[in-house]
Amino acid sequence: YDVIFQSGVLLMSLSYGLPVVATKIPPFEEIIQNRSSGLLFEKGNAMDLAKQINLLMKDDCLRKEMPKKAVNHMQKQFSWDDIAKNYIFILESFQVSG
Repeated sequence: YDVIFQSGVLLMSLSYGLPVVATKIPPFEEIIQNRSSGLLFEKGNAMDLAKQINLLMKDDCLRKEMPKKAVNHMQKQFSWDDIAKNYIFILESFQVSG
């Protein structure tokens, strides 16, 4: 992607513990902890993309640990329970002020 605000595919992939290699753009950098929960490559740089894919394929430890960290990160930062609580908070704040 060159420009995107959010990706359901990215969130679902991480929540299912799939290894993710994504473009290094701000919305993805907010979600992916590089070399922990996923890998990021420079936008438009095919060589960097290839480098990140090769790193993932060659590093057994990274390939095994990254999905575990991704699932843990998703559960802590993007759980449906937390999203619902934040949504309720927003709705209640409108009721108070409106």
